[in-house]
Amino acid sequence: MFLQVTVFLLLFLLPCCSSAYELQDTIHTLKEENLHLQYRLENLTLALRDLKQLLTEHSKGISTETHQTLEQELCLTKLHNAAYPTFIPMGFLILIPLIILIWKQMQQERSTQAADTRDLSEADEWADCRPEQRQPLDSGRLTPWMKLHAGLPLRELCSRMHVCVSIGLLPQMTSHLCLLILSGLAVSSQLGLEDVFFSPQDQTVREGEGVFFQCVSGESSPAANIGWLKDGKVVTRGRQIQGEFGGGQQKKTSGTLHLFNVTLEDDGFYVCVTHNPLLNISKRSKPAKLTVQGVPRRLRIIQGPNNITVAMGTKASMHCAVRGFPVPIVRWFKDGCLLTNCSVSFSLQNNGQLLTFSNVTKEEEGSYHCEASNQKETITSQAAFLLPAEMDWSFVQQPSNQTVKRGENMTITCRPPHSRPAAQVSWFKDNQLLSPTGHITVLHGGDLFFHSVQPNDSGSYFCRASNIHLQRFLTSRRASLTVLEPPSVRLWPQVLTVPVGTRVMLECQVSGHPSPSISWVKRGHSKQTGGRISMVQRNATLLIQSARSYDEGVYVCEASNTMGQSHSTAMLRVAVSPIIVTFKGQVSCSIGASVVLPCRAVGIQPVLYTWTRGGTRTQFPIMTPTEHRYIDEDGALHISRLQHSDAGEYYCTAENRAGRHQRRVILSITEQQHRLWACAAP
Repeated sequence: MFLQVTVFLLLFLLPCCSSAYELQDTIHTLKEENLHLQYRLENLTLALRDLKQLLTEHSKGISTETHQTLEQELCLTKLHNAAYPTFIPMGFLILIPLIILIWKQMQQERSTQAADTRDLSEADEWADCRPEQRQPLDSGRLTPWMKLHAGLPLRELCSRMHVCVSIGLLPQMTSHLCLLILSGLAVSSQLGLEDVFFSPQDQTVREGEGVFFQCVSGESSPAANIGWLKDGKVVTRGRQIQGEFGGGQQKKTSGTLHLFNVTLEDDGFYVCVTHNPLLNISKRSKPAKLTVQGVPRRLRIIQGPNNITVAMGTKASMHCAVRGFPVPIVRWFKDGCLLTNCSVSFSLQNNGQLLTFSNVTKEEEGSYHCEASNQKETITSQAAFLLPAEMDWSFVQQPSNQTVKRGENMTITCRPPHSRPAAQVSWFKDNQLLSPTGHITVLHGGDLFFHSVQPNDSGSYFCRASNIHLQRFLTSRRASLTVLEPPSVRLWPQVLTVPVGTRVMLECQVSGHPSPSISWVKRGHSKQTGGRISMVQRNATLLIQSARSYDEGVYVCEASNTMGQSHSTAMLRVAVSPIIVTFKGQVSCSIGASVVLPCRAVGIQPVLYTWTRGGTRTQFPIMTPTEHRYIDEDGALHISRLQHSDAGEYYCTAENRAGRHQRRVILSITEQQHRLWACAAP
């Protein structure tokens, strides 16, 4: 233990007290930073108090099980020999360097700026060791700085710092205490991984046979794991076996890679990788070349070159994947010329099976094919064409304005710019992408064809040319399409019945191009406007403010333009409610006489007449007259052989679809005998 204390004193004192001048400078600096030091010492006092409590709690020693755990985690071979005698000196071993470490940490913080300019030739052996940091840091402000004399970079131990807490030995240790314990254990135990002891050897086998690669790691504590790489990639096929190598004090691991039924794809370089899981470091063996001698097979091209179109200045590749044995030589030809003799810039990979152009120009344009040959045969692929894409910046012919008659066939011309491959042409109408319909077709050359053009085809058109390989497009100028159309007239409503005094509107729906002129005529009469009758909305609507009976009739809307003329008619009926014009308000007749009560009305026909007596509705249909009473076609009520019971009030009602009108008559019966005509109105 004295030796361990001495080692730690040398470990911490020598780097920071190499000369009296440095010590004096340090003391002077500490005085200037008294407040900062006082804060650090207060934290140290708290840490020492916690440590004292921990030492008291564990004064009876540490269990063998705990030390076995430490031995497994940190590869310590002698820690379990004396648990209690070892723990107490280890406590002092922690206390002494702890004080020095904190003092050194403050000195380190003060000199951080100067240390940034120092030549850190061994920067890979320095690290920030913090329990919560599972991976080492290689840059930034690192505190504290430590270098282990056992030749083990501290960064490799940082990933195992959790051992201080996970085994439950010192659960309240700060990062400084954990650092000291781990450092002391690393000095006393030879953690590390030496170079590979035995590397795999080159081998040559036939296709279908099996092969074994052997590898032995260097000394490793803890034992190393062994993995395999082929051409830099992890080997996933075959069987991998590993175990202890030798015996006694040796700490080597042997590994075997067994590949069975090898194929030509297994040919390559194999490397054995040894890995120390505790330190997280690895070593690689020398590469071993596996040469697979294939079984003779006929050559065949499983993937030949394909036609390629790319933008100039970009990258292009062609494949010529060949299978067969002996392994063939692949050569490329352009337009029948061996590629190595042509003035093109190219590169070959994968034994010539991949042809790459890094910067395609017009010189690379042409027909390419590959040729595979070995000692027994030669085969040739199909030709593939490499086309550098390009497109000019102007149209060959742009659309122009068109005027056509309805129903005619017509074409709007659009000849796109010169392009390789041919440019794709799309059309737009009124700034909306035009989808071809039954009577609209985009021709192969880019023109837009209309079969039987319709009025709704009128609008503004332009075409757009694009080359998908260049990721750009050009837009033509706009062209207007005008469709000439003779007038078409529809008068609505065609039959209209309105009451007297109603406001009437007859709408004439007119289409055509150029816009037709509109006029109105009442059949059988001259057209008269002004007053109650007017035309609005460019003569498309005839307005009658207050309809009268004499407004009835047939109205004609006429439309005309340079393409022709058309008209439509509508019937207007004015519904006049009935007005009783022939009537007697009071009639006196003698008993036994006959009387006629007139009730003639004017108004639109038909007019229905009904008679009511004393509030009781009594109808006498003309078609079914009675012996003593009936109503004639003019609405008059005929009563014969009058009796006293016939006296009273009578109401005549005239009704049609426009309204109704009612009048009252009073019939008086006297005892005086009269002649048949002896009925008089007052």
